[in-house]
Amino acid sequence: MTFADISPIVSALGLALSFFTLWFTILRRGTVRSTHPSFIAFRYDFLDNKVVQAKIFFRALLFSRGKRGQVIESLFLRVREGSRQAEFSFWGYGDKDLIRGSGLFVPDTGVATYHHFNPVDAETFFHFSQGSHSLELMAKLLGREL
Repeated sequence: MTFADISPIVSALGLALSFFTLWFTILRRGTVRSTHPSFIAFRYDFLDNKVVQAKIFFRALLFSRGKRGQVIESLFLRVREGSRQAEFSFWGYGDKDLIRGSGLFVPDTGVATYHHFNPVDAETFFHFSQGSHSLELMAKLLGREL
């Protein structure tokens, strides 16, 4: 077998590797993931008109599994405790100043910050009771269905 006999095979393998690299680095969007939070806080905020509102915040790293990164339109927290379930969809983030969450770019290297969640309905009081709570972090990515 000569080099001329195997050169088409080597060329086809090189072309296939080039297409895979193109897909993996440029075309593939990947997903957004989160590390386990380093801490989670359940607390209450006191608003101006003496309304008490539940709040959950934590610090975690959000990262993209694709090389190009992703844009998060919105992030919300689904909280379950026993048979109760609530959505905390008012999202803010930041280390020093709290920024209303909307349009956060998440690169493949990630974004580590504090994430704050409140229920949108301020009139409904969510009482944190003793016991275990299940938290499910959901992200709405730009250009994708939830």
